[in-house]
Amino acid sequence: MAADLQQAADKYETWQNVSNLSVGHLLKHLCGTASHVMGTDQSCSGVHSKVWSTTLVQGPPSLWITINPCDIHDPVAQVFTGADIDLDRFCWLSGPSAPECKHAIVNDLYGAAKFFHFTINAMLKTLLGIDAAHQQIHRWMGILGMVDAYIGTVESQNQGALHLHMIVWLENSPSSANLHLLFKSVEFCNCIHAYIYGC
Repeated sequence: MAADLQQAADKYETWQNVSNLSVGHLLKHLCGTASHVMGTDQSCSGVHSKVWSTTLVQGPPSLWITINPCDIHDPVAQVFTGADIDLDRFCWLSGPSAPECKHAIVNDLYGAAKFFHFTINAMLKTLLGIDAAHQQIHRWMGILGMVDAYIGTVESQNQGALHLHMIVWLENSPSSANLHLLFKSVEFCNCIHAYIYGC
């Protein structure tokens, strides 16, 4: 069996099909299992297929968003790691020092993950009008409009800090071809300017 696995590994590295049926079945089951493990090539492939299929149905995405909350200097993160901070009467000059804050986050990764989860949920509810909980998604009009669909994936940086990448499709958003024409319109550009600057 070891020789069969080595032969399959050699073929796999040179992008050849594995001819041994037993090893082929094993690879199929491994790929199926790995697709449920976040960060593996198989799970990334699943996300890619979701992005392409949603693009076919909804058109090109409206927004590409990266949310990277700073957990080292945030007092809310310190509360999640066990610091005794009264957020109702918060003062920047009191509380733990910057090195103490960093030490608390580094030594309590569970608290840091809870802070990340809390922050992302608050931003999704406030900005996008999305509440994904208990196997259901509720949506309402957010600051950026009504969301039709979204796909997000969480990654960690080298230091272990979490961040979220999202692609968002907004309801009734123009296609890329229509946007090209709309940006040539003075009226549309004036509407965008008024929206951005609140005129």
